[in-house]
Amino acid sequence: MDLTETDVLIIGKVDWKGRPATKNKHGGMHAAMFVLATFAFENMANLGLAVNFVTYFNGVMHYDIDEAANHVTNFLGTCYILSIVMACLADAYIGRFRTVLIAACVECVVSVI
Repeated sequence: MDLTETDVLIIGKVDWKGRPATKNKHGGMHAAMFVLATFAFENMANLGLAVNFVTYFNGVMHYDIDEAANHVTNFLGTCYILSIVMACLADAYIGRFRTVLIAACVECVVSVI
């Protein structure tokens, strides 16, 4: 790796090949864009579903409005609790990137079904 005078080394950090990490090539917004995009799309999907769930439960499933609202809050609560569970799994066992990929795949499959 050819280092120029403008490269700022991150002390104590190396890339995946063991070379010194530089601030302009490693980390930063380039690495965070996938996580931010996944978060944005997940929120759009959840809020889109939550808005339509009350109408669906009330009109098609013939639940009372209070039961429909209760089901929606249960759905949103489950989504938020599962994010904490997945965070614990990511930190302890499978890693952040794999957890994001697994959660994104599960969410896509569930949204299609």
